[in-house]
Amino acid sequence: MKEEKNYLKVFQNNPEFYKEFISRVDECINNFIRIISSHVKQDIQSNNSTYYILDIGGGNGNSMLRLLKDLNSISKTPIKLDYLEPSQEMYALFKQSITEKGFENVLNNSFVEKWEEHIPKRKYDFILSCESWFGIGNWSESLTKLYDSMKLGGTSCIVIESRNNDFIKFKRKFLPELYKDENIVYGELIFNVLDKLKIPYKVQTEVTQKLDISDLFPDENGEIPIKGRIFLSYLLRKNYDELDSNIKQRIKDYLLNNYDNKMFILENDFIWINKLD
Repeated sequence: MKEEKNYLKVFQNNPEFYKEFISRVDECINNFIRIISSHVKQDIQSNNSTYYILDIGGGNGNSMLRLLKDLNSISKTPIKLDYLEPSQEMYALFKQSITEKGFENVLNNSFVEKWEEHIPKRKYDFILSCESWFGIGNWSESLTKLYDSMKLGGTSCIVIESRNNDFIKFKRKFLPELYKDENIVYGELIFNVLDKLKIPYKVQTEVTQKLDISDLFPDENGEIPIKGRIFLSYLLRKNYDELDSNIKQRIKDYLLNNYDNKMFILENDFIWINKLD
């Protein structure tokens, strides 16, 4: 159940949408890493050989590079990273960032590929998909491949918005109207597939950020400020300024009627998969 068929195309044509989103969720990313690191540190400290990590849909590397910094400080053995990202633009940003952060020696392999098309050449101690599973298709095959790619005793973590995340509530309200065959992906849908596959997992649900959305509201002239419109464009996967006046008004009404405190609550599911046998 892949979300947004034209996802990559939208952001290739409008990179400012993604940049605006990233500029707002730094606290969220730090909390992702705090939660993930607390689990992985226990594994890595008891590891006696090279610790292999796979990052699926690693984007610009923002999350993984923060995690590597954290893990590197306590690991007694080498860490090696395989990085997978379907966007050439994001891949280029990752390569630049990993050099700037001084982690080139950690990078084992990197691929500009979709997970659905990738053929893993090894088993991994830890596999991470951080806010990337919504862009992955063929879930039964993709989740089976993820499980098969784990070492015995290995761990995977899929980080995805929960059903109660205000991003999801907003997208479920407006995206089906803009994209008639759209799928909105959130954690519960992944649970259902894992259950059918009989892959064991545990879910940790956390509020990772309370996001100020003041600039999504009209100013004294009745207009949403430019940065707010760019952020709405990210959420809608479509340029807000090109929307019809009717849907613009309904977006304004929805925000005014539901968010008196001008905050989005970002709740995420951390889906932990351990391969025990």
